[in-house]
Amino acid sequence: MTPCILVALLVAACDDAQPSQLGLTIPLAVVCETINGYEDYVPREQPVLSRGEKLRVYARVEGATIRETPRGFRVSLTQDAFIRRVGSEGKPVFSKLNIVDFDQTQPDYPDGVYLENTIETKGLPPGHYWLEMELRDRLGGDPKPRATKKVEFQILPPARTSREPH
Repeated sequence: MTPCILVALLVAACDDAQPSQLGLTIPLAVVCETINGYEDYVPREQPVLSRGEKLRVYARVEGATIRETPRGFRVSLTQDAFIRRVGSEGKPVFSKLNIVDFDQTQPDYPDGVYLENTIETKGLPPGHYWLEMELRDRLGGDPKPRATKKVEFQILPPARTSREPH
């Protein structure tokens, strides 16, 4: 399976923005049809994909450390991704460390941070799976703050075509 992961950071001016006191969290992760931006996504009715269809997951991130620098406001996150069959605690069927390596400085204080994960599924056989996202905040002291979130999805078997005799 060849993964393709995208990460995005929305930055918008916000006069009264305050850093979160709750620490790094991923309060929401949703399997989507499309993702257009921060809080602008179309969730799938069911997290069900045909084999080979791309898995798109929108994940809202809260509590990331935002450091003010002379050039603006910096966010620095890394993410690992693991896919396991539901019910399995063993070896993942897919894993990629540091699949996201995001370090960006923006002139305005970020109003929101989200991750957009897009992963090819053509190497996965039909079944029920978990995508586990493990996020690390490189700017957040020692030990580095971590957050994890699991999202369940299903890969359907190929559609059967019935052949009727002539």
